[in-house]
Amino acid sequence: MIAVYILCCLFALVFALILSIHTPLSDEAFIITGLGATDRNGVPRVVIGRSVLVIPIIQRISILDIGLRSSDFISDEFELVDGATATITWSITYSPIPELIPVAARNFANLYPDDVCEIMVDLVYDILGSVITPLDAAGLGRGINDVRKRMENRIAEHSRETGMKIELYMHKIKIVSR
Repeated sequence: MIAVYILCCLFALVFALILSIHTPLSDEAFIITGLGATDRNGVPRVVIGRSVLVIPIIQRISILDIGLRSSDFISDEFELVDGATATITWSITYSPIPELIPVAARNFANLYPDDVCEIMVDLVYDILGSVITPLDAAGLGRGINDVRKRMENRIAEHSRETGMKIELYMHKIKIVSR
């Protein structure tokens, strides 16, 4: 009777270990946290492209989408300081920066791709507004390359904070003076 009990316990243990082996998809990174899963600085273990054993209860697994994603075309109007309106059609692409995957994981792990896209679009919209709205129509028209450079710099600052490489594509700019 004791042998059956021990056999059942061993079977349950082996079954639990088998269920604890996880393999990420090709566009996923697993972020493992918990006892024995972080380095001396508390940075979690990142697993890409191979199976990993996650010890139940002691460790936790989070999933981060590491594929290159893009937004739809977005058209927004910004009011300039002289009352003119700038309509900008734009889109973005984004993906985690390999060396900043723990930062991206802290911000975006376990979120749906549509939710991450919405966060990225909102961030870039705010950057566009902060760069475009202080300008007048003439300044925007003649200094578009300077505007692009300032937006790229602002986006680069936020890329380090979010752990995501963000590329902005401005497809069309239309200025309507009043």
